[in-house]
Amino acid sequence: MIAKELFPGFYEFISEKDILTKLVYISLGKKEEKTRNKLMASVGNVTRDIYELLSSKVDITLEWNEGNHFNEPDRRMAKGFAWLLNHKEEYHGSKNR
Repeated sequence: MIAKELFPGFYEFISEKDILTKLVYISLGKKEEKTRNKLMASVGNVTRDIYELLSSKVDITLEWNEGNHFNEPDRRMAKGFAWLLNHKEEYHGSKNR
């Protein structure tokens, strides 16, 4: 898959290693995979693959936002922090947080 060239070995790394968190928030713009650049066009599929892989290991959410990678990055970051803070209570005191 082309997008694996973005971060060579990353998918394999996360599939072979234990993840050291209980919460993962992934945010992607709906237009990020709609580009002529073949490498960037595969980002949606790779993100879905990573989501599927991690969904059996951690509490994870994948949020699709309007626009591309550069659309409202401050708002998207704030939404991610808010999601993590709202879910951290479930894991407060856990040894593997």
